[in-house]
Amino acid sequence: MSDGYSGRRINLVDPERSLFLLKPTEQVSHEGGMRFEVNSQEYITILRWIENGAKFAEDDPRLERITVQPSEFILKKVGEQQQIKVLAHFNDNTVEDVTEKTIFESKDQPIAKVSVDGLTTAKRWGSTAVIARFLGVVSASFLTIPRMGEINPALHMPESNIIDKYVSKKLKKLNIIPSRLCNDNTFIRRVFLDTVGMLPSTNQVESFITNNSLDKRSHLINQLLESPEFEHNRTLQVSDMLRVHPRQLGNGSFGERAATIFHEWIRKHINRPYNQFVKDLITAKGSTYQVGPANFYRIEGSPDGRAETIAQVFLGIRLSCARCHKHPFDRWTTDDYWNFAAFTGKVGSRNGELYQEQIIYYNPTGRVVNQSVEGNRGRVTDPKFLGGDKIDSNFQIDHLQLLADWITSPTNPYFARATVNRIWSYYFGWGIIDPVDDMRETPPSAVEGLLEALAEQFIKDEFDTKSIIHLILNSRTYQLSAEPNETNNLDDRFFSRFYPRAIPAQVVLDVVNDVTETKEKFGRYPQGTRAVSTPLPYSSRFLDLFGRSEREFLANRKPKARTNTHTSITYD
Repeated sequence: MSDGYSGRRINLVDPERSLFLLKPTEQVSHEGGMRFEVNSQEYITILRWIENGAKFAEDDPRLERITVQPSEFILKKVGEQQQIKVLAHFNDNTVEDVTEKTIFESKDQPIAKVSVDGLTTAKRWGSTAVIARFLGVVSASFLTIPRMGEINPALHMPESNIIDKYVSKKLKKLNIIPSRLCNDNTFIRRVFLDTVGMLPSTNQVESFITNNSLDKRSHLINQLLESPEFEHNRTLQVSDMLRVHPRQLGNGSFGERAATIFHEWIRKHINRPYNQFVKDLITAKGSTYQVGPANFYRIEGSPDGRAETIAQVFLGIRLSCARCHKHPFDRWTTDDYWNFAAFTGKVGSRNGELYQEQIIYYNPTGRVVNQSVEGNRGRVTDPKFLGGDKIDSNFQIDHLQLLADWITSPTNPYFARATVNRIWSYYFGWGIIDPVDDMRETPPSAVEGLLEALAEQFIKDEFDTKSIIHLILNSRTYQLSAEPNETNNLDDRFFSRFYPRAIPAQVVLDVVNDVTETKEKFGRYPQGTRAVSTPLPYSSRFLDLFGRSEREFLANRKPKARTNTHTSITYD
């Protein structure tokens, strides 16, 4: 703003001609639309400020946070209302009621609507959030609207493990009952497709159905999680997440060589404790033709791109919106963005002896310049953890090692939550918070407390991803039928039933080949190589048609989960 004082943004000679007033009142067109009207309270406040010289004082109170009251509430029936109040907290310890100056938004209009002054009205049963935004700071109030009607308490979900405990509590709060347990035929088909990417054989189905053991489902889960096919299926998921693709790593056969090495490293380490797996990626050094994880830093070549990847993939934070301006829907500023990018500014890269080979190394003198349009633009940035403190710029310190240690620490507020949320999405179609790579503070959790409980268990199990998968598969929640009952037929997020979803493209192709007794040929690999286990995403019209991940963009985190006219194969 200060750069425009002598120009059109702030017109001290003719304040009413300032763009700072003309744009938000739509006297001059702009992408933001009308924000307030001429002669409104907002307009008059800004006009008086410009007339008085548009001055800032260093000791002016600075907004630190806002709180929403109530932070959570229940509306017992459709049409019931609740007034929301917003308080602004400043750095001089003053608190101001800013409800009238706050912008409100309902996350789910069919469930609840909110007026411009924060009056919230229930429209149908469900659970959602009302987002409050004031001066770029965002908070939320979470509300629940129970379903009307009496239900038999005996029909509430039995609890097989900690997952069922939290899901059952949520369903009771919503006054809905879960679907029944799925039958054995459905379960064996579902768990085979989800864990090993194939259908069970006729003999396996018959043996399972005729087995009268009470723990036969748990026993089958244990067998599948120890199979090599499970490793291949998990490798596919992680390779999609990390965007392992030849085009990202070189031209022609040279890109294929690097991608194959990276893929094989992932497969061999897929059952390693996940904190160590991630550490090895972040601290990777060496030849992209010899050291698999070194290719992690070749997929994104710039410090800012690498920082966005690390935040989004491992922490569930989309930083990209804070690259130029403060993130409009989250806490992150441009300084947060560029200070975090300073870590990956220490990644050095040079050409190797072989064609298109790159050597990744640690460059202690690497630096990043803030390229935003606000904040500390043009300044060399110091490494700073997201939401944490700046790091000493001492050249003797390996900043990438510090970054890896911070990300994978049991005390990191993002890592464990983001990891278990992403794993959950593979088995239920979406996350407890969704999207899984955009876990802001404001989106409501589908099941309160569940994500935190799973993260705590993940840390307790020393970051063993297989233990979390084991917990999920053994839960009654995962084993529910997809058939709704009269109380949960509108449920599309609370896991009161199993939601039919698309089968990953590679699994579809493998299943089709199994059923038709045909064999696929992928490039130089032997005929009959399964699509799930192929290291490289070779050209395949079938796989493209059925929505395999293109591994091109960060948000393209997994194969398309929605069906269309071409991909009508789903499973429950």
